[in-house]
Amino acid sequence: MIEAGAQNPAARTLNTPEAEIGEMMRMVIAHEVGHALGLPHNMKASSAYATDSLRSAEFTQKYGLTPSIMDYARVNYVAQPEDENVRYIRMMGPYDLYAINWGYRYIPEANSPIEENVSGCGTKLYHFLLFPLYVDLIQKDLLHFLLYLLHILLQNILRLPG
Repeated sequence: MIEAGAQNPAARTLNTPEAEIGEMMRMVIAHEVGHALGLPHNMKASSAYATDSLRSAEFTQKYGLTPSIMDYARVNYVAQPEDENVRYIRMMGPYDLYAINWGYRYIPEANSPIEENVSGCGTKLYHFLLFPLYVDLIQKDLLHFLLYLLHILLQNILRLPG
């Protein structure tokens, strides 16, 4: 959590509230249970959500920081001090629910794996990539995306004490 210290003053102390420790433990346990259920790391999940969404408390509380707990996105680096009630810690997301449902649910009406797919699986929320190649960044708005991230990074650096 200390990684979010620039934008989250609560992360600058070792006096972490018990509720946050519990949330961090749930994150680690859910990730490891995901492995036990057969889910590998999903490093493409970090690229699915629009950057601005990570500053929305309503969005992050409902969908998490990425669509998958199996991603290695550590904390919400995009959130800023004025973003109240935004989520900083990963949680299970739509990809995890889809993957477990697809992998373990019996679908008697499907005659092939393609027919087993549920609606929405073609969206970025359900893309999977074992290694972080970030091919989605080759888009027309790449410059805007990079400038926005640079702006957020500089804001966070200026907030650091000392």
